[in-house]
Amino acid sequence: MLEGATPWLGATSPRTLLVIGSDARVGEDQLGLRADSIHLLTLVPETGQGAIVGFPRDSWVRGGKLTNLMPGRGPDYMVEVINEITGIGIEGWVAVGFEGFLGLMDELGSLEIDLPRAMRSGNNWADYPAGPQTLTPQLALRLARIRKGLPAGDFDRTFNQGLIMLAAMTMIQGQGILSLPGWVAAYERHGFTDLDTVPFLTWAAGAFIASPESLTNVVVPGRNGTVGAAAVVFISDSAETLFRDLDDGVIDAAS
Repeated sequence: MLEGATPWLGATSPRTLLVIGSDARVGEDQLGLRADSIHLLTLVPETGQGAIVGFPRDSWVRGGKLTNLMPGRGPDYMVEVINEITGIGIEGWVAVGFEGFLGLMDELGSLEIDLPRAMRSGNNWADYPAGPQTLTPQLALRLARIRKGLPAGDFDRTFNQGLIMLAAMTMIQGQGILSLPGWVAAYERHGFTDLDTVPFLTWAAGAFIASPESLTNVVVPGRNGTVGAAAVVFISDSAETLFRDLDDGVIDAAS
């Protein structure tokens, strides 16, 4: 970078990206199965601020669960649905399955994360204590998946997924800006996106220099309910206030 020059981090601001984690196991079609993690990532490159807004995977939309809308239709359809729900223009999507997540985490190394409280797995996996800890790639994936042992179930799981995203960002940034090309190449090996080269590179650079502390991690408000025999999440009317607050790419602390 030329001394005194301002980096170009994309033609539009704010920028919004849909981040999808599918529940495809190793060897399965990573874009052809259910969406297990669904988040909007917003970024204002000029200020380094933004937000991570998670959607509970069981949200009831278009006559079905949000998680079930991706099989057979893919991430483009997920973008269409989230655009409809939020009214926020989404630039594109990035997606990984279990295999891609583990591959990226293997290259990152063990994840350093500070959990705000202890987390029960709710199954035969080990629980997670509160506080700073280091997670292997497999333990990080399990943290992203647990739900049954968490008080708020799907909502807590979605929040934890945002915590993992922020922790990974912090660790990558700690390796220095010169590691950015290597991480772009790593994502090309393990993940998928509909972004062309320049938008993807400027997104990666913007996320690299943004402060994780300036990204607000929230979950779309809703309530648990049922449709027939299915347990679902009904998105609250108050979510509209959140979406309109997000039009400028950041969330007002008072909202």
